[in-house]
Amino acid sequence: MSLSIYCVHPISGQTADSVFEYYTRTAKTLSEYGYEVFHPMIGKNFLRTELKFKSADYRHPLTNNHAIYERDKFMVKKADVIYANFI
Repeated sequence: MSLSIYCVHPISGQTADSVFEYYTRTAKTLSEYGYEVFHPMIGKNFLRTELKFKSADYRHPLTNNHAIYERDKFMVKKADVIYANFI
């Protein structure tokens, strides 16, 4: 049985390239150690065209404020470990 981990990293004000690159690299590394990895950008490849992420007011059904909150809350509850990198 593998442990699950939810990864947190700053998104607002960051470029899409830097955010997706961080989560891709981190998920790859942690999955090599046997973790099932969750993070806020799963299923959100359509956001790769964002120049800089806003902190709120997205209108897409997966990225409006309510959806983000509920999905993150779900992933946090499902995870065995929370890994937060605030650098």
